[in-house]
Amino acid sequence: MHIEKNVFDNVFNTVMDIKDDIKARLNFKKYCWRKELKLQHLPNGKVVKHKVKFVLSKEQRIVVFK
Repeated sequence: MHIEKNVFDNVFNTVMDIKDDIKARLNFKKYCWRKELKLQHLPNGKVVKHKVKFVLSKEQRIVVFK
């Protein structure tokens, strides 16, 4: 039962874009070679985190919560 809850929590948090922060994206550089997951460093010093395919949009998240 604990394994099922952990799997659900991880999938839910990933799809709802809850745990996708800058630290997680920096770990992708070590473990994953997907170009869409990499951070983009702008000339003004800001870092851009692109949305990935498996994350729901705001409208889709509202539908899930309803």
